[in-house]
Amino acid sequence: MNRHGTAGGATWVPSLLAVAVLALFVLLVFGATPSSLLQIPQNAFNAMKASTTAKASAPAAPPAAVSPAPSAGPATPAPFDLKALAASPAEWPKTVALKEAIDFTGVGKHNRVAAGTEVKLVSMAGKNLSLELNGNNAIVSAEKTDLQERVMTARARAGGF
Repeated sequence: MNRHGTAGGATWVPSLLAVAVLALFVLLVFGATPSSLLQIPQNAFNAMKASTTAKASAPAAPPAAVSPAPSAGPATPAPFDLKALAASPAEWPKTVALKEAIDFTGVGKHNRVAAGTEVKLVSMAGKNLSLELNGNNAIVSAEKTDLQERVMTARARAGGF
């Protein structure tokens, strides 16, 4: 018996198993591949080797004066990407306005809703929006609403570019 109360030297097996399970979890969650994990240390090693070689072969130069980067003026919002917006419901506006008249359907009803009417944005799938007004629903292309304008305005106000 050893000091841990076990009969042999196999006490490291549970620890190794725990490390293997943790590694598998990290691979699954972060979408990494085993080969990409192996490349990281090699890339770091190559960068370190290159910087040491450069230091040894070149005499040290005096530090250059650092000048501030020129101002490009006000920042511009990121380009509108409907696919990225669909994956980010927190950024969706609560309502959108119709750019043209759209037919909304409800239980036993068919209503034509005029252009300019604000309707509730329920969901997004691809380029289509699911809209709701007074219990009536419609699925329309995002281009038939002012979704892009509302999102870009909200981003500009929030400074989220």
